[in-house]
Amino acid sequence: MRTIGRRIGTVITGAALVISASAACSSSGSSADRGTTPQENIDNARARVAQLEQPPTVDYDPGPLPGNPAGKRIVVVLPTTAKGSANDALFRHAAEQLGIEVEIRNVDTTSEKITDTFDEIARDPNLDGLYVNSRDPSLWQAQFDQIAGRGVPIVLGAITDDPAWTSRSVNVMSSSRVVKQITEDAADWMVADSNGTGSSVVFTIPVQRTLSAIGDTYRARLNDTCPGCGVEVVDVKGFSSIGKDLPGTVVSYLQSHPDVKYVFLAFGDMVTGVPDALRAAGLSDVKLSTQSAGASNIQYLNQGTEAADLAYTHPYMAYVAIDALARGMLGGSMQTADEWLMPTQLLTPANVGSANVNQEGTIVLPELDEHFARIWGKGTPQ
Repeated sequence: MRTIGRRIGTVITGAALVISASAACSSSGSSADRGTTPQENIDNARARVAQLEQPPTVDYDPGPLPGNPAGKRIVVVLPTTAKGSANDALFRHAAEQLGIEVEIRNVDTTSEKITDTFDEIARDPNLDGLYVNSRDPSLWQAQFDQIAGRGVPIVLGAITDDPAWTSRSVNVMSSSRVVKQITEDAADWMVADSNGTGSSVVFTIPVQRTLSAIGDTYRARLNDTCPGCGVEVVDVKGFSSIGKDLPGTVVSYLQSHPDVKYVFLAFGDMVTGVPDALRAAGLSDVKLSTQSAGASNIQYLNQGTEAADLAYTHPYMAYVAIDALARGMLGGSMQTADEWLMPTQLLTPANVGSANVNQEGTIVLPELDEHFARIWGKGTPQ
């Protein structure tokens, strides 16, 4: 029987949270409770930003695999966004290193599609492991219970922590831990860049709990650390608005709120078309920021039309997810993956040209293949 690491339910703060090579500056409680002044909060934000601008390192080390998972079969469920589709090859590559057969399923947010997809997965008699990104188990709880009840290891990503599934799965990118920290880092960038005086708006698509939490977290962080900053959260209906209605929505909001100069969009694809819309509207003094960079975000950063992006190390996440599934399928512990904190790098127009980032917007870690080859006892990676 596999062993799943106990879920860490507390908020990890201060020096206990490491996302890049250095400790985070996040801490719980209001700034008044901590006795910090507004200027100290600004200084802390600047220190955190300086850390985030540095390239991340590879520090995931769960020890050797307890066996050989070659021949096992897993299903990987990814969102239908541009970034989700771009990650297909990353999971295939990681799985191939271990001889694991992988089926990719790209699933949108409609309840019918989610139900049909997970019904098929739950009925699959040859399923050995399952990875699901961004599709909250509350939307497929019955199927989750069936799959977990068969002893099939389940790894989640970009999903909230909930007792309904945390005891029977691991979450390599918990929105309650990792996404929360990344969102707070984005808020810290705004505080540092505006010297604690800017007004900001967050645009998010609350069709899934993780994206809803991003808006709440950003607002809470600014309310806590920047009493001189204004912040409002605007919910957008549906992913179909990206690159279509969304740019006009952003422009309309800014035209009716001329004091707002900082726009945070919940994830990278949402920025599509927004810089062009701002330029057409003559809004040249607005700064756009986001997280999970894509190809268009790198282009915008190079052009100077996007101000900041917390870019992910997507291949690293794929490797950790596959490693966790391999261990679970072999009856080993998945705890290290459950506690892993995915690193990011803050990209700006000033450093994007020197950063090791590919055209899809992913931070490249050259040592990644060799690192996991050593862990898996594979010698030279394929």
